[in-house]
Amino acid sequence: MIMKPEYIYLITRAHGMSTHLFKEDDYKNLVRSPDLKSYVEAVTKGEYIKKITSVPKERVDARLLSSVFGEIYVDRLLYLIKVAGGRLKDFLDMFARRVEVENIKRVLRAKFSGGEISVQDLIPLPREFTYVNIVAMIDSPTYDDALYHLTPSPYKNAIEYSQFAKTINSPFPVELGIETEYYRRLTNIASRLAGGRDVSKVLGTEYGSKIIFYVMSLKMLESPLTYLEKYVSRISRIMGMEESLLRDFIRAKEDTALDIINRS
Repeated sequence: MIMKPEYIYLITRAHGMSTHLFKEDDYKNLVRSPDLKSYVEAVTKGEYIKKITSVPKERVDARLLSSVFGEIYVDRLLYLIKVAGGRLKDFLDMFARRVEVENIKRVLRAKFSGGEISVQDLIPLPREFTYVNIVAMIDSPTYDDALYHLTPSPYKNAIEYSQFAKTINSPFPVELGIETEYYRRLTNIASRLAGGRDVSKVLGTEYGSKIIFYVMSLKMLESPLTYLEKYVSRISRIMGMEESLLRDFIRAKEDTALDIINRS
């Protein structure tokens, strides 16, 4: 198959960006860092140098580092969107909205637990890549008020899990609803790309890892998962997993659930 010029151009740009990524040894050094000071020294290189060294050392903490990492990650995504065209641009536009999903989850977790959260706790993302008024969510006095702001967005169906979330004292059911809608949209756009089947397969695996996380977490909370069964067909299509296997996983007890995953 002859690759289209726009694909070749984007791949070339992506490969160029890959030279700025940390190598395996870099990550090993981060893991071995005995304290935050050593970690900062190990991570302050490449694109991170300017942003981290512009702040007095005594003010560099986990919150600041998280903000820097998020900002550079988004900058890289926006660069690829800028140089892409056609269906590739549409796909990358939707791909970038995973940052919004992460921000929504951060706000909802804070509101659910009664904790404090501000814009500084979020990953900066231009408004054109969002469906939800995240500032209004932050300003909402309660969890229910924050959920209300999902109503005009594609994630509105996740609100129906809110009562269940309160029953089990965990925001995970709502988060799962949001993630499912995001991946449904993303895999739908991916299917229109050249080689879309392979891209969708990778995305299905990624989504599957999130399903495993949420389902196992809910099992550990001893939460009933029957509410998930009506969505088995949709979830299995995104994951590329047999419905019967997914249904067995949802119904299985915690100690046998991983055996089912190993069969997938």
